[in-house]
Amino acid sequence: MVLELAVWLLKSVLILGIFHFALPPVVNAITRNSWTKLPVMMALGLLAGIFMVWLRYVPYLLFFLWLALNKNTLAAMLEPKFEAEASMTIRKSVFYVSSYTYIVIACASAWFLQMETVQGADPSGPGIPMWKHLIGE
Repeated sequence: MVLELAVWLLKSVLILGIFHFALPPVVNAITRNSWTKLPVMMALGLLAGIFMVWLRYVPYLLFFLWLALNKNTLAAMLEPKFEAEASMTIRKSVFYVSSYTYIVIACASAWFLQMETVQGADPSGPGIPMWKHLIGE
């Protein structure tokens, strides 16, 4: 139990470290106030979801933790001090839409790619990933 909790915490810290603290600031610095941020963040969200699948991590609790962290991050970014240091005026719509869409896509894709469906009539039978079932494998 303790080992499972430690592994879960390590995976959570790794995911947040990469996909909340490392990559979004780089995207923000490159795209700035442009709406090109949205498709870039959507693609990054899909990559985050695939990374969670690779780790076999289902983000039930992480989703809410990530939303709370994002709320605090956006609040800090919208302060005049941050705007002065970044040398730009932050357009709230660009940052809110892209960052929350990113989190939803990341967690939803991780959940969807790990969801299984049962083959045949026996509910205790073998399961296959839902995405494989949808593409006809």
